[in-house]
Amino acid sequence: MLSTAAIWFIASVLLIILEVTGIFNFTALLTGLGALTVGVLLEREIIGNDSVNLQIIIFCLLSAIYIFLSWLIFGWPGSRQSTETFHDIVGSRAKIVDGSLYKTKTGKISWSGTHLPARCHNDCLVDVLKEGHFVTIVEVRGNVAIVISEKGDS
Repeated sequence: MLSTAAIWFIASVLLIILEVTGIFNFTALLTGLGALTVGVLLEREIIGNDSVNLQIIIFCLLSAIYIFLSWLIFGWPGSRQSTETFHDIVGSRAKIVDGSLYKTKTGKISWSGTHLPARCHNDCLVDVLKEGHFVTIVEVRGNVAIVISEKGDS
């Protein structure tokens, strides 16, 4: 039969795998570290095998502490989104991918290896830009690049 510490180790591995595979977000990694720490505390006999309630309390506290520390190190959730700027993307050249880009609908472009949603600027001279043609990014609204056709594109 598995020891209590082994169960915590298995739980930590599963949580970390779920985070690495992208099924869960970063908090799965941090709660996995909390489970790993409880397993280590059990292995070193700092806490007893018979105190399941204490193990769960320590797991929850450690997970919360790890999450709080990650926020201190990497910034509070949502704070990076409000400070992001796209000055480096404006004026760049991008390629239309995944079908044509219509003036009235959102399409996709590839910029620096990243696929982004895009729309034609109101000043765009044509109604349809075909896949593979190059455009210039003139603005970013939210996460949508606003583009105009390069000369000669149609």
